[in-house]
Amino acid sequence: MASTPSVAGPSTGPNDYNGDRSQLSRLLRHPNSTLSFASFDPTIAHTGGIKPTKNHQLENYRPKRIVIETSPEGASIWRFVPRARREEGVLDEGVWPRVVEVCGERIILTEDQWDIYKLDPAYDCLVPAPPRFSVITKAAPAPTSPIGARPGKRRPRSPLAESPQKRQRGRSVGVLTSSDEDSGDEDMPFTHAAGPRRSKSQLRDLQAQSRRARREKTLRAQAQQEQPIQDEDMFSPSEREPGPDLRGQSLPPGSASKRRKVAQGGMATGQPIIEEDDEDEDAVARELDPRAAKRTRTASPTSTRRTLGSKRAARERDKQARWSRLMASRKKDRERDFMTGIMEEVPTSTSTSYGSSTPQGTADRFESRPAPSTTPPEDPPETPITDEERARRAALEDSIRKLQELERDKPLWDEAAKQRRMRETAEEDEQRAAAERRRQAAAAQAARERRQQFEREEAEAQARADAERLEREAAAKRAQERRKQKQRWETGPWTPARALDRYRALCDAFDATKYSLNEPLTFADVPWPVLHAPGAFDVADIDWAAVEAFFQAVRPYVRVEEYKVFVEKSHRRFHPDRWRSRRILASVADEAEREELELAANVTAQALTPLWRDLK
Repeated sequence: MASTPSVAGPSTGPNDYNGDRSQLSRLLRHPNSTLSFASFDPTIAHTGGIKPTKNHQLENYRPKRIVIETSPEGASIWRFVPRARREEGVLDEGVWPRVVEVCGERIILTEDQWDIYKLDPAYDCLVPAPPRFSVITKAAPAPTSPIGARPGKRRPRSPLAESPQKRQRGRSVGVLTSSDEDSGDEDMPFTHAAGPRRSKSQLRDLQAQSRRARREKTLRAQAQQEQPIQDEDMFSPSEREPGPDLRGQSLPPGSASKRRKVAQGGMATGQPIIEEDDEDEDAVARELDPRAAKRTRTASPTSTRRTLGSKRAARERDKQARWSRLMASRKKDRERDFMTGIMEEVPTSTSTSYGSSTPQGTADRFESRPAPSTTPPEDPPETPITDEERARRAALEDSIRKLQELERDKPLWDEAAKQRRMRETAEEDEQRAAAERRRQAAAAQAARERRQQFEREEAEAQARADAERLEREAAAKRAQERRKQKQRWETGPWTPARALDRYRALCDAFDATKYSLNEPLTFADVPWPVLHAPGAFDVADIDWAAVEAFFQAVRPYVRVEEYKVFVEKSHRRFHPDRWRSRRILASVADEAEREELELAANVTAQALTPLWRDLK
C-alpha cells in the first residue's frame, strides 16, 4: 500500500528553505537577505501582439524563472534559476504544486520550493517521464583540486573551450540549445576560465609577434587588392618600388560589414557561427591570460585611415610619374631607332655627284653632320654601278632631302598650327558668345511672353469678375423690382387698367432679361396677356379665350395708333422662333416645367396671330 505524501506546509515565499537551514549559507550572499521568485517572459510588453514565428518555439524564447535576492538595505540582484535535468522526451518541468520525492520521501512542493532546491548546489533535481515523480537527491561531492593548484573562484576550462571553433577567439552567433542554455545559466556568475600564468615580458613578446604577423598579412592583402594590373617588363628591377614597410604604423579598424556578412551566412544555414575578429590586438594575450585587459587606443581610427590614404595617393602619384617618364623614354628610343635605321641604309662612300659627304648611318651624324669639305675628295677606286644601285641611291637621297625639307619647314608648320588654333579658339569664343546672346534673347522673349500671357489672363479674369458682379447686381435689382411689383399688383382691386399696367411692366423686364442657368425663367416672370389677378391663375388658365378677352378689355385704354404696335410687339414676343433664339426655355432645368411653359407660349402666340392679321 502506497504511503500518503506529506505536505511541506504553506510556502512562506522568500524565506522558505524546505527545513534545511544550511541552505542559507549556500544561497544567500548576506545572512539577512531574502529571496523572491518571478517569471521572465521575452514576449511581454508587446501591445500589438506577436506573430508566431519559429523563434518563439525555441527553448530560449520560453518563459524562465528568475530569483531575486534583496539585501536589508533594499538593494536587489537577480539571476536565472537553472533548469532541472530532464529525461529524453520531457518538454518542461510540469505544473505546481505537486508531489516530489525529496531524498526518498514524497512531499508536496510549490514551485518556489522546487526552485530553491535547483539553486542549491548540494542537491540534484531530475524530472523523469510521467507517471514517475520528480526526484531530488543529494548531489555528488565536487572533485578536489589537484595538489599545487592555485585556489580561485574560476572554474576549470570546459572541453568546449578547446574546440577548434573556440580557438578562433570569435564571438559565437547562433541558436542555443537547451543544454547550452542550462550551462549558460549555471555559469553566469563565472566569466573566465583559469589558464597558465606567464610573465609580463613573455606576454609582451607574444603580443608583438602577433601584431607583426597580422600587420604583414593585412598589408599583403591590401597590396594585392590595390596593385593595378601592369606589364611586368614595364619597370626595370632598379625602378621597381620596394615593398612598403609599415610595421611601426597602426592599422585601421576592421570593417564591421565583413563580420556581419559572416554572421548572416551562418544564420542562414542554422549552424553556430564563429565571427573572427582580425583586429583584436590582444587575442593571444586573452587566450593565455584571461585576466588581460583591453589595449588602450593610442590613435584615432580616422587619423589612421587618413594617413594610410595619403600615403597610398603618394604612391599612386609616384607610379604615374615613373610611367610617364618610361613612356617618354620609349618614345625617344623609337625615334632614335627609326633615324638610325634610315641612316644605316645610306652608303658609306662619298658621292661626287652631290659635292658633299654622305652620313655614316647614325642619328648623331645625321643631326650634326660636318660642313662640306673645301678640299677635293680623293677619287675612290672605280667600281661598276648598276641601275638598281643608282635607283636605290636616288631614292635614299630623295628621302633625305624630304626629311631635311620637313625639318626646315617645321617652324612654319608650328606657326601655322598656332595661328589655326588661335582662329579656332576665337571662332569658338564668338560662337559661344553668340549662343549666349541668343539664349539671353530667347529667355527675355519667353519672359515677355509669359508676362503678357499673365497680364491677358489677369485682364480676362478681371473682366469675367466684373461681368459676374454686374450680372449679380442686375439680377439683385431685377429681383428687388419683381418683389416691389408683386407687392404693388397684389394690393387693391383688380381692374383691366391695372392688368394692362402689369402686362407692360412685365414686358419691359421680360425683354431686357437674359435668362440662363444662374437666372432661370419662371412662370411668374412671363407677361401672360390675361385678365386674371397675379397668383390666381396657372398654365391651365392660359387659352385663346383668355388672350382674346385681355386684348378686347384693354383696347379702350390704348390709343388707336398705338394699339396696332402693341399687338405686333406682343405677337413677336411670344413667337416660338423668338423664344428659341433667346434660349429662354434652355434656362429651365425642370423638364416638366419647361414643357408647360412652351405649351402656354405657343397657345398665346396662336391666339395673337388672328388679332395681328386683322390689324394689317
